[in-house]
Amino acid sequence: MGNRTLGVGLVGLVAFFGFFGLFGAATSAVAASTLDVSATTASSTQAHATATVDAQCAGDSIFGELVTDAPAGTSYVLALSQKQVRRGPWLPTSQTVVIVTQRREHSYPFSFDVSAYGAWAYAITGASKDEIVRGASCAPGHQVPEAPNAVLLAAAVAGVFGFSLVRRRRRWSL
Repeated sequence: MGNRTLGVGLVGLVAFFGFFGLFGAATSAVAASTLDVSATTASSTQAHATATVDAQCAGDSIFGELVTDAPAGTSYVLALSQKQVRRGPWLPTSQTVVIVTQRREHSYPFSFDVSAYGAWAYAITGASKDEIVRGASCAPGHQVPEAPNAVLLAAAVAGVFGFSLVRRRRRWSL
């Protein structure tokens, strides 16, 4: 009788685990198909959303704006890469900008500080099409003359007037 109870107990355990194993597999399959549908929906909405980057460089900054028609909550990670020479590889910089879209907004400003780099070109990736900015366009911005130039100009003006005053005195004394 002891063996019979053990057999019924084993059959019960196997049936118990078999039922919950089958139920768990079915639940996992439903969850996976739901995730696939939501991933397809998200990718299809992002596939229809366009994002363009327009960037310029002035001085030590690359600035521009991301223009997109993506739904609110879509995030874009713009990354800056550099190319040291014309035929060289694109090298990553550690600079990124994260932009999360909001309702009723279509353009988002961004900027990168490139003062630490002296690259031939820069690329901004993360939108529908990469934007490439030539390093030569990053010429220094408007320069304000430094103080020594202003002092030299004042000294030159004083020298010219001083010379003319000395010359005038000489004429009067003769």
